[in-house]
Amino acid sequence: MEEEINSYLTFKVNNGIYGLHVSRVVEILAYDSPKAKAGDVPYLLGLVEHRGSVVPLIDSGTKFDAGAINLTEQTYVIVINVHNAKGEEFNVALAVDEVREVLEIPEEGRRSIENTYKPGYVHFAAPIEGGLALIINPDKIFTDNDIIKMSEFVGKNK
Repeated sequence: MEEEINSYLTFKVNNGIYGLHVSRVVEILAYDSPKAKAGDVPYLLGLVEHRGSVVPLIDSGTKFDAGAINLTEQTYVIVINVHNAKGEEFNVALAVDEVREVLEIPEEGRRSIENTYKPGYVHFAAPIEGGLALIINPDKIFTDNDIIKMSEFVGKNK
């Protein structure tokens, strides 16, 4: 019987710690200025090249309502795999302040957050040294409208 992996990559966005399941992490890159910068979508910084294709670069602080991150040479980019409502896969790059560590979070270590409090993309919270990490569900970060806007932007700027 195959054992479920409970490993989550954690990262810092301004003063918050977030995480996502390692199976959704495609690659971690050093920050590079995006091409074809977007102006009409506040969280969309532009496009970055990844393995021969272009992917939207997201300001995770703006998207997670934690305040825009300060883009520096120390900024990291986490390329993640996302599924839309139709089950189609695509990659998105998240600009984050710091990549921290991979944590093992067993089922009993997860804390539910009230549905009325949490944004729909927070799967659960996990205790970490000095506080809580919000573990996100990458398939719920973006609305259908977000995906349409990103697809149009990528299509116009390939």
